[in-house]
Amino acid sequence: MQKLLLAMIVAVVVLGFIVLRSPGTEGTSAPQRAAASVTARDGVLDAGSGYVVALDIEGRVFGWGGYDSNEGAKLIAGGKRPRLLLAGSGYRRVAAGTRAVYAIDVEGTLRRAALADISASDGTVVPMPIHTAKRWRIARETWAIGAGIDRDGALWWWDDDAVADAPNRSVPDPNAQPQSLMPGVRFVDACLQGPRLHAIDEEGRAWRSADLLRRGSSTRPLQGGDGALVRLEADVPLAKLACRENASHVLALARDGSIWGYGPNSFGELGVGAEDMHPDRAVYDATTLVRIADGPFVAIAVAPQVSFAIAGDGALWGWGRNLDSELGLGNSESVDGPQLVDQSPPRLAVTATYGTGIALDDTGRLQSWGSNGYGALGDGGVAAQHDRPGDVLSTTTFGGSL
Repeated sequence: MQKLLLAMIVAVVVLGFIVLRSPGTEGTSAPQRAAASVTARDGVLDAGSGYVVALDIEGRVFGWGGYDSNEGAKLIAGGKRPRLLLAGSGYRRVAAGTRAVYAIDVEGTLRRAALADISASDGTVVPMPIHTAKRWRIARETWAIGAGIDRDGALWWWDDDAVADAPNRSVPDPNAQPQSLMPGVRFVDACLQGPRLHAIDEEGRAWRSADLLRRGSSTRPLQGGDGALVRLEADVPLAKLACRENASHVLALARDGSIWGYGPNSFGELGVGAEDMHPDRAVYDATTLVRIADGPFVAIAVAPQVSFAIAGDGALWGWGRNLDSELGLGNSESVDGPQLVDQSPPRLAVTATYGTGIALDDTGRLQSWGSNGYGALGDGGVAAQHDRPGDVLSTTTFGGSL
């Protein structure tokens, strides 16, 4: 009997060791499979090309960093630390664009504030309500293309330049009005990857548009007037997306907490193994998502050549380019699969810009790491670089209003 009991104990110990050591995907470290203990705070933290916006617990919009304009570099916070950007409070979501900051209030009203107006002001800017006939759940702008999901789940896009110019026109520009995509289908998340939109419908299916407007020297076909999108295949239902301007890869978070994606893997940003500095053009137009890690994860973010995720226990993970310490690992070595960055304090949101990562913890503090271009670290411009997460200089409690 004692021998049998001893054998059972040894078997349990060995099995437990195997389970804890099992990676989410070959060649990478990944969190063990367990129920999520943290709830992600979507829409309260976002980053543009070189600046960051965040909601405090009163739903006010703060920001810091800068961006490139036709007149050169512009700062949105001269002190290179968070300052109040928009008039008003009670905002539920905020998004950092290349031309404007979008914010959605508790009533679902979408408001727009031009970056040029924000950087020119020492105080707060009153954002302009746009598309007021609808109530919005999600809205974003990239490369002067706006897109969003209304409260009925309908997916829309519009020309943001035309929206900005509308008050100056005597004849309305039809491009300023929202145009429908996939009419009759209800959507739950969307993001803009340059001129292309990605979206997830309520059944967990992923979709991609063609170029919505002509940008740069691209000769790719433009989106058709019928609003049809291309299906992106995955083996599980999806819940969230992460894409942005100038980030060539796209990530998707599945309902089961696993991470999927497609695109190039130049610095290991796709998280599927060996780097490929010269990818075939076909990877940009792939229609099948690859599984990256099992998780469970609750949040994802991308920037050019870099990826981040928050695990179910609040631990911060990252992979991809790390030449500017943008992974926060304490070194400058790029990694080709999910790697633990920091386990404590638990994180609730993460975003990234060029060379810089920012996260929100469960106490309402913000941490940043990586390079300090435009003051994106929010440390007052003290350091050129942080190779590990450090506090953003602010006494404000962030995280959005509950």
